[in-house]
Amino acid sequence: MRDMFDEILKFGSYIVDNLREFKQPIIIYIPPEGELRGGAWVVLDSTINPSMIEMYAADTSRGGVLEPTAIVKLKYRDRDIIKTMHRLDQRLISLDKELKESSSQAVPKIKQFIALREKELLPFYQQMCVKFADLHDTPGRMKFKGVIREIVPWTKARQYFYYRLYRRLLEEQVKKRMQSVHPGLQHTKCSQILQSWFLERGESPEIWNNDDKRVLSWLQEDKTLIDQKVDQLRKSWLKNQVV
Repeated sequence: MRDMFDEILKFGSYIVDNLREFKQPIIIYIPPEGELRGGAWVVLDSTINPSMIEMYAADTSRGGVLEPTAIVKLKYRDRDIIKTMHRLDQRLISLDKELKESSSQAVPKIKQFIALREKELLPFYQQMCVKFADLHDTPGRMKFKGVIREIVPWTKARQYFYYRLYRRLLEEQVKKRMQSVHPGLQHTKCSQILQSWFLERGESPEIWNNDDKRVLSWLQEDKTLIDQKVDQLRKSWLKNQVV
């Protein structure tokens, strides 16, 4: 039996399987006004293959498993919105006070006024709640939570990703050489060693993390030094095997 539409779940799992095992850098970019939601987010999540997948977003994009309206319906329903009205709206605060102090004969009338005020305010409060939920899906929030690496404006995307991808490809070439001369060396450890080689030149961690063009220049121009470092790594591994 075909699940959902054209077996979309099955083919989505194929994408996840291939991304999980892919051995080259993967860059995912949410373009301006673009949104990454629901199952699409799950399929492309960088945690599937954190050493290879990097996610970026334009400054006007949005991302999250649920859309803001769906979050409000689940997390901030009408009864919660009404409680917020009674906490913030001065007219409702005044009516609540009158309700407590009034006689039993005046209660139905006051409750009617309260219901009318709630009905009048509900559309405005719903809009504010949706806007508040939408703020959790902005690029700034995504970066703060660590689900994207950087916010990249559309006007700078071509140049930024050229240097970023070129750098990552050269890095992976060096890491594979490191692993070939030092079997068992983890990818994360290779990254740390490569960074230490760069910092030995007197560079700062900030440059390593943020200046792809400069790191790329080092990878291209200091090949002799990198070859020597890889050879030292090979000798170190051989020495440990003998000992």
